[in-house]
Amino acid sequence: MLNIGQYLHKLLLVHQTVGVPGIGIFKSERIPARFDEVIGTFLPPSNSYSFVQHEPIDQYLLDYISKALDLDLDDANEVLEKATASLLAEISDKGEVKIDEIGHLKEQEGSYVLIPLSHDTFWGLQPVKELNSALTTEGTQVSTDELPD
Repeated sequence: MLNIGQYLHKLLLVHQTVGVPGIGIFKSERIPARFDEVIGTFLPPSNSYSFVQHEPIDQYLLDYISKALDLDLDDANEVLEKATASLLAEISDKGEVKIDEIGHLKEQEGSYVLIPLSHDTFWGLQPVKELNSALTTEGTQVSTDELPD
C-alpha cells in the first residue's frame, strides 16, 4: 500500500501547500532559527505543519507519485485513490491515522484535524546550549569577543 506520508513530507519541503484529494490541504511553515529564552538554547530552523479540510486545487502529490512509481497519471490517480480510501478507513476504524513525519490526522465532530508531531530534529541540526562552549578552535574555547563582526 502506498505510504502517502512519505510523499507528503518530501513535497512539503519544497511546496508550502500540498493537497490530498478527498482529504484536504496540508501546509508547511518554515520556522527560522531562533533563541529560546526559556531553555536558554539556540534552536535551528524547523518546519511546522497544519491542515485545512478543503478540496485541493494542486496536483503535486499526483504528479510526484506518477514520477516516483513510473506510472501514467491515470494509474497514479488510481493508486492515490486507493491509498486515500485506506487512510479514511483507518481514521474511521481507529479514530486517527499517523501521517509519517507530519502528524496524526483525526476525525473530530465530522471534520479532519491534524495534530502535528513535535519536530525536534531541526533538519538534522542540533540545538546549541551555550555559544561560548560550542565555538572552539582546535579544542580551545574562543571568546565571543574574538569573533569577527
